[in-house]
Amino acid sequence: MLAESDIDYTRALLGNGRENYKDKDVLILGGGDGGVLNELLKESPKFVTMVEISFCNEFPMARVEGLGD
Repeated sequence: MLAESDIDYTRALLGNGRENYKDKDVLILGGGDGGVLNELLKESPKFVTMVEISFCNEFPMARVEGLGD
């Protein structure tokens, strides 16, 4: 169950109703506690793929020179 404070954040991630997910394929990278998935499924997407990316802590990405310097 989403906390009251989380629901506004989750809806903002989904576009606050400006996006139409009905009958679309959707990819969620990360997803945390599943709040985005839970709210997204209310929009009747055709197919949702959720990929957990926490394994990136074991395999850190290489630093790209020139970004954020």
